[in-house]
Amino acid sequence: MQLNRCIDDKATEKEVDANAEEAVALQVDGTPTLFVNGRRIPGGADWPNLKRVIDAELEYQKVAKDAGENCGCEVKLDVPGLPSKASPVSPALKKN
Repeated sequence: MQLNRCIDDKATEKEVDANAEEAVALQVDGTPTLFVNGRRIPGGADWPNLKRVIDAELEYQKVAKDAGENCGCEVKLDVPGLPSKASPVSPALKKN
């Protein structure tokens, strides 16, 4: 009953629509979809591959920190079952 009231009320419709638009912009087309530092990791990544992505990102962050903020570095994560080049950081996930 409460669900029906919420659906009928439409009080959160704008928020739901905004979330749906953001999901489309971030190419979230299924669950689970994970992000590691703004890089989209497609669903189905098993723990060993996810750990490799996290470890590679941690190492990349160390290199970038050592090189300065504008190091021009590009991280390439060659993980089986994942794209060979990291997805770009989404503006929606960037933190300034």
